[in-house]
Amino acid sequence: MYALPTTQTVVCLFYNKEIFDKYGLKEPQTYDDLKNIINVLNQNGITPFALGNKAPWVGAMFSELVVNRIGGNEPYNKVYNGTGTWEDPAFIEAGRIMQELVSLKAFPEGFNALDNDPAQADFIAGKSGMLVMGSWAIQQLYTDMQDKLGVCKFPAMPGGKGTVNHWLGQPDQSFAIAEKSNAKDAAAEFIKTISDPEIQLKLVEAGNLVATTVKADASKVNPVAMKVGEMLNEMEEFFVFYDVGLGATIGNEYNNTIQAITAGQSVEESFKSLQQFTEQNKDSQ
Repeated sequence: MYALPTTQTVVCLFYNKEIFDKYGLKEPQTYDDLKNIINVLNQNGITPFALGNKAPWVGAMFSELVVNRIGGNEPYNKVYNGTGTWEDPAFIEAGRIMQELVSLKAFPEGFNALDNDPAQADFIAGKSGMLVMGSWAIQQLYTDMQDKLGVCKFPAMPGGKGTVNHWLGQPDQSFAIAEKSNAKDAAAEFIKTISDPEIQLKLVEAGNLVATTVKADASKVNPVAMKVGEMLNEMEEFFVFYDVGLGATIGNEYNNTIQAITAGQSVEESFKSLQQFTEQNKDSQ
Protein backbone atom coordinates (compact mmCIF):
# COMPACT_ATOMS: atom_id res chain seq x y z
CA MET A 1 0.00 0.00 0.00
CA TYR A 2 1.46 3.34 -1.10
CA ALA A 3 -1.25 5.66 0.14
CA LEU A 4 -4.68 5.69 1.71
CA PRO A 5 -7.38 7.29 -0.48
CA THR A 6 -10.08 9.22 1.35
CA THR A 7 -12.16 10.33 -1.65
CA GLN A 8 -12.56 9.42 -5.30
CA THR A 9 -13.28 11.43 -8.45
CA VAL A 10 -15.38 10.35 -11.42
CA VAL A 11 -16.43 12.17 -14.59
CA CYS A 12 -20.16 12.81 -14.98
CA LEU A 13 -22.52 14.27 -17.53
CA PHE A 14 -24.25 17.17 -15.79
CA TYR A 15 -27.31 18.79 -17.35
CA ASN A 16 -29.71 21.64 -16.67
CA LYS A 17 -32.99 20.01 -15.62
CA GLU A 18 -34.98 23.21 -16.20
CA ILE A 19 -33.81 23.41 -19.82
CA PHE A 20 -34.37 19.70 -20.43
CA ASP A 21 -37.89 19.89 -19.01
CA LYS A 22 -38.72 22.97 -21.07
CA TYR A 23 -37.88 21.23 -24.34
CA GLY A 24 -39.08 17.74 -23.39
CA LEU A 25 -35.59 16.25 -23.27
CA LYS A 26 -34.52 13.19 -21.29
CA GLU A 27 -31.14 11.94 -20.07
CA PRO A 28 -29.31 10.51 -23.11
CA GLN A 29 -28.92 6.73 -23.12
CA THR A 30 -27.26 6.49 -26.55
CA TYR A 31 -25.19 8.62 -28.90
CA ASP A 32 -28.27 9.11 -31.10
CA ASP A 33 -30.11 10.46 -28.05
CA LEU A 34 -27.23 12.85 -27.47
CA LYS A 35 -27.25 14.08 -31.07
CA ASN A 36 -30.99 14.74 -30.81
CA ILE A 37 -30.45 16.80 -27.65
CA ILE A 38 -27.68 18.76 -29.39
CA ASN A 39 -30.00 19.50 -32.31
CA VAL A 40 -32.91 20.63 -30.12
CA LEU A 41 -30.74 22.88 -27.96
CA ASN A 42 -29.10 24.48 -30.99
CA GLN A 43 -32.52 25.14 -32.53
CA ASN A 44 -33.46 27.04 -29.38
CA GLY A 45 -30.32 29.14 -29.11
CA ILE A 46 -28.70 27.17 -26.29
CA THR A 47 -25.14 25.88 -26.55
CA PRO A 48 -25.39 22.10 -26.08
CA PHE A 49 -22.15 21.53 -24.13
CA ALA A 50 -20.19 23.95 -21.99
CA LEU A 51 -16.59 23.25 -23.00
CA GLY A 52 -13.58 25.47 -22.38
CA ASN A 53 -10.67 23.59 -23.95
CA LYS A 54 -7.88 26.16 -23.78
CA ALA A 55 -6.31 23.82 -21.23
CA PRO A 56 -6.76 20.65 -23.33
CA TRP A 57 -7.31 18.20 -20.47
CA VAL A 58 -11.00 19.16 -20.59
CA GLY A 59 -11.66 17.98 -24.14
CA ALA A 60 -9.32 15.03 -23.63
CA MET A 61 -11.41 13.91 -20.67
CA PHE A 62 -14.53 14.04 -22.86
CA SER A 63 -12.77 12.01 -25.58
CA GLU A 64 -11.55 9.37 -23.12
CA LEU A 65 -15.17 8.58 -22.30
CA VAL A 66 -15.91 8.26 -26.03
CA VAL A 67 -12.93 5.95 -26.57
CA ASN A 68 -13.99 3.70 -23.71
CA ARG A 69 -17.60 3.53 -24.83
CA ILE A 70 -16.37 2.42 -28.28
CA GLY A 71 -13.57 0.00 -27.40
CA GLY A 72 -13.82 -0.66 -23.68
CA ASN A 73 -10.62 -0.69 -21.64
CA GLU A 74 -8.55 -2.77 -24.05
CA PRO A 75 -7.27 -0.06 -26.46
CA TYR A 76 -5.89 2.09 -23.63
CA ASN A 77 -4.52 -0.92 -21.73
CA LYS A 78 -2.62 -2.06 -24.83
CA VAL A 79 -1.08 1.38 -25.27
CA TYR A 80 -0.18 1.39 -21.59
CA ASN A 81 1.58 -2.01 -21.66
CA GLY A 82 3.13 -1.50 -25.10
CA THR A 83 1.21 -4.21 -26.96
CA GLY A 84 -1.02 -1.80 -28.89
CA THR A 85 -0.88 1.62 -30.54
CA TRP A 86 -2.77 4.91 -30.73
CA GLU A 87 -3.79 3.90 -34.26
CA ASP A 88 -6.25 1.38 -32.83
CA PRO A 89 -9.69 1.75 -34.50
CA ALA A 90 -11.27 2.83 -31.19
CA PHE A 91 -9.05 5.92 -30.97
CA ILE A 92 -9.60 6.74 -34.64
CA GLU A 93 -13.38 6.43 -34.32
CA ALA A 94 -13.36 8.53 -31.14
CA GLY A 95 -11.41 11.23 -32.97
CA ARG A 96 -13.99 11.21 -35.75
CA ILE A 97 -16.82 11.50 -33.23
CA MET A 98 -15.12 14.46 -31.58
CA GLN A 99 -14.93 16.13 -34.99
CA GLU A 100 -18.55 15.23 -35.67
CA LEU A 101 -19.57 16.89 -32.41
CA VAL A 102 -17.73 20.03 -33.52
CA SER A 103 -19.56 19.97 -36.86
CA LEU A 104 -22.88 19.54 -35.01
CA LYS A 105 -22.02 22.70 -33.05
CA ALA A 106 -22.10 20.80 -29.77
CA PHE A 107 -19.51 23.13 -28.24
CA PRO A 108 -19.26 26.92 -27.86
CA GLU A 109 -17.78 28.96 -30.67
CA GLY A 110 -14.03 29.27 -30.12
CA PHE A 111 -14.04 26.58 -27.42
CA ASN A 112 -10.35 25.75 -27.95
CA ALA A 113 -9.44 29.29 -26.90
CA LEU A 114 -11.90 29.39 -24.00
CA ASP A 115 -10.92 28.73 -20.38
CA ASN A 116 -12.80 26.13 -18.36
CA ASP A 117 -14.10 28.55 -15.70
CA PRO A 118 -16.10 30.87 -18.02
CA ALA A 119 -17.44 27.83 -19.88
CA GLN A 120 -18.62 26.35 -16.60
CA ALA A 121 -20.11 29.74 -15.64
CA ASP A 122 -22.18 29.63 -18.85
CA PHE A 123 -23.55 26.25 -17.80
CA ILE A 124 -24.48 27.61 -14.38
CA ALA A 125 -26.15 30.62 -16.02
CA GLY A 126 -28.27 28.40 -18.29
CA LYS A 127 -26.50 29.40 -21.50
CA SER A 128 -25.37 25.79 -22.01
CA GLY A 129 -27.44 22.68 -21.48
CA MET A 130 -24.79 20.11 -20.54
CA LEU A 131 -21.34 19.82 -18.99
CA VAL A 132 -18.92 16.88 -18.85
CA MET A 133 -16.84 17.42 -15.74
CA GLY A 134 -15.34 15.67 -12.74
CA SER A 135 -17.31 15.14 -9.57
CA TRP A 136 -15.06 17.73 -7.91
CA ALA A 137 -17.43 20.32 -9.45
CA ILE A 138 -20.56 18.99 -7.72
CA GLN A 139 -20.42 21.24 -4.67
CA GLN A 140 -19.98 24.48 -6.63
CA LEU A 141 -22.52 23.53 -9.30
CA TYR A 142 -25.16 22.55 -6.75
CA THR A 143 -24.54 25.66 -4.65
CA ASP A 144 -25.22 27.82 -7.71
CA MET A 145 -27.92 25.77 -9.45
CA GLN A 146 -29.69 23.83 -6.69
CA ASP A 147 -32.59 21.77 -8.10
CA LYS A 148 -31.77 22.78 -11.69
CA LEU A 149 -28.70 20.51 -11.61
CA GLY A 150 -29.12 17.02 -13.02
CA VAL A 151 -26.52 14.29 -13.49
CA CYS A 152 -26.36 11.07 -15.47
CA LYS A 153 -24.00 8.54 -17.02
CA PHE A 154 -22.22 9.34 -20.27
CA PRO A 155 -24.22 7.62 -23.05
CA ALA A 156 -23.36 4.44 -24.96
CA MET A 157 -21.88 4.40 -28.46
CA PRO A 158 -23.41 2.25 -31.23
CA GLY A 159 -21.88 -1.23 -31.23
CA GLY A 160 -19.44 -0.21 -28.51
CA LYS A 161 -17.62 -2.64 -26.21
CA GLY A 162 -17.71 -0.23 -23.27
CA THR A 163 -20.91 0.33 -21.30
CA VAL A 164 -22.43 3.27 -19.45
CA ASN A 165 -21.22 1.58 -16.26
CA HIS A 166 -17.57 2.19 -17.16
CA TRP A 167 -16.43 5.25 -15.21
CA LEU A 168 -13.50 7.57 -15.84
CA GLY A 169 -11.79 8.87 -12.72
CA GLN A 170 -9.20 8.22 -10.05
CA PRO A 171 -8.75 7.83 -6.30
CA ASP A 172 -8.34 11.32 -4.90
CA GLN A 173 -6.88 13.04 -1.85
CA SER A 174 -4.65 10.14 -0.90
CA PHE A 175 -2.51 10.37 2.23
CA ALA A 176 0.82 8.63 2.70
CA ILE A 177 3.62 8.67 5.25
CA ALA A 178 7.15 9.23 3.99
CA GLU A 179 9.78 6.73 5.08
CA LYS A 180 12.03 9.63 6.10
CA SER A 181 9.30 11.39 8.11
CA ASN A 182 10.31 12.46 11.62
CA ALA A 183 6.65 12.54 12.72
CA LYS A 184 5.37 9.10 11.75
CA ASP A 185 3.24 8.65 14.84
CA ALA A 186 1.45 11.97 14.32
CA ALA A 187 0.99 11.25 10.62
CA ALA A 188 -0.45 7.82 11.38
CA GLU A 189 -2.83 9.37 13.89
CA PHE A 190 -3.99 11.88 11.29
CA ILE A 191 -4.67 9.09 8.76
CA LYS A 192 -6.63 7.17 11.39
CA THR A 193 -8.63 10.30 12.21
CA ILE A 194 -9.57 11.19 8.63
CA SER A 195 -10.49 7.54 7.99
CA ASP A 196 -12.81 7.47 10.99
CA PRO A 197 -16.44 6.71 10.03
CA GLU A 198 -17.63 9.97 11.61
CA ILE A 199 -15.19 12.05 9.53
CA GLN A 200 -16.00 10.07 6.39
CA LEU A 201 -19.69 10.75 7.03
CA LYS A 202 -18.99 14.49 7.23
CA LEU A 203 -17.11 14.31 3.91
CA VAL A 204 -20.10 12.58 2.31
CA GLU A 205 -22.54 15.16 3.69
CA ALA A 206 -20.36 17.90 2.19
CA GLY A 207 -20.75 16.33 -1.27
CA ASN A 208 -17.60 14.23 -1.56
CA LEU A 209 -17.44 10.74 -3.03
CA VAL A 210 -15.55 8.82 -0.38
CA ALA A 211 -13.50 5.67 -0.94
CA THR A 212 -15.09 3.93 2.03
CA THR A 213 -18.60 2.55 2.56
CA VAL A 214 -20.68 5.09 4.44
CA LYS A 215 -24.41 5.06 5.24
CA ALA A 216 -25.54 8.66 5.36
CA ASP A 217 -28.85 10.34 6.12
CA ALA A 218 -30.22 11.24 2.66
CA SER A 219 -31.70 14.48 4.02
CA LYS A 220 -28.21 15.71 4.94
CA VAL A 221 -26.38 14.75 1.74
CA ASN A 222 -25.97 16.79 -1.44
CA PRO A 223 -28.62 15.09 -3.63
CA VAL A 224 -26.51 15.22 -6.79
CA ALA A 225 -23.53 13.62 -5.04
CA MET A 226 -25.91 11.05 -3.62
CA LYS A 227 -27.22 10.17 -7.10
CA VAL A 228 -23.66 9.80 -8.39
CA GLY A 229 -22.88 7.51 -5.45
CA GLU A 230 -25.93 5.41 -6.31
CA MET A 231 -24.89 5.18 -9.96
CA LEU A 232 -21.41 4.09 -8.90
CA ASN A 233 -22.97 1.06 -7.21
CA GLU A 234 -23.55 -0.26 -10.75
CA MET A 235 -19.93 0.34 -11.82
CA GLU A 236 -18.43 -2.46 -13.92
CA GLU A 237 -15.07 -0.92 -14.80
CA PHE A 238 -12.99 2.01 -13.60
CA PHE A 239 -10.44 3.61 -15.93
CA VAL A 240 -8.00 6.35 -15.11
CA PHE A 241 -7.34 9.72 -16.77
CA TYR A 242 -4.76 9.20 -19.52
CA ASP A 243 -2.51 11.99 -18.28
CA VAL A 244 -2.43 10.27 -14.89
CA GLY A 245 -1.98 6.69 -16.03
CA LEU A 246 0.53 7.45 -18.78
CA GLY A 247 2.34 10.25 -16.98
CA ALA A 248 2.56 13.91 -17.84
CA THR A 249 4.75 13.64 -20.96
CA ILE A 250 2.69 11.19 -23.01
CA GLY A 251 -0.59 12.05 -21.28
CA ASN A 252 -0.31 15.75 -22.05
CA GLU A 253 0.60 14.94 -25.64
CA TYR A 254 -2.64 12.97 -25.89
CA ASN A 255 -4.50 16.02 -24.55
CA ASN A 256 -2.83 18.21 -27.18
CA THR A 257 -3.67 15.66 -29.88
CA ILE A 258 -7.38 15.79 -29.08
CA GLN A 259 -7.28 19.59 -29.08
CA ALA A 260 -5.67 19.51 -32.54
CA ILE A 261 -8.26 17.03 -33.81
CA THR A 262 -11.15 19.21 -32.60
CA ALA A 263 -9.46 22.14 -34.36
CA GLY A 264 -9.71 20.19 -37.64
CA GLN A 265 -6.40 18.32 -37.92
CA SER A 266 -6.52 14.88 -39.59
CA VAL A 267 -7.55 12.19 -37.12
CA GLU A 268 -5.32 9.51 -38.67
CA GLU A 269 -2.27 11.75 -38.94
CA SER A 270 -2.76 13.07 -35.41
CA PHE A 271 -2.79 9.62 -33.83
CA LYS A 272 0.09 8.48 -36.05
CA SER A 273 2.16 11.39 -34.72
CA LEU A 274 1.08 10.60 -31.16
CA GLN A 275 2.23 7.01 -31.62
CA GLN A 276 5.64 8.18 -32.84
CA PHE A 277 5.90 10.55 -29.88
CA THR A 278 4.95 7.74 -27.50
CA GLU A 279 7.62 5.42 -28.90
CA GLN A 280 10.22 8.14 -28.56
CA ASN A 281 9.20 8.95 -24.97
CA LYS A 282 8.14 5.56 -23.61
CA ASP A 283 10.78 5.72 -20.88
CA SER A 284 8.99 8.74 -19.39
CA GLN A 285 5.81 6.76 -18.65
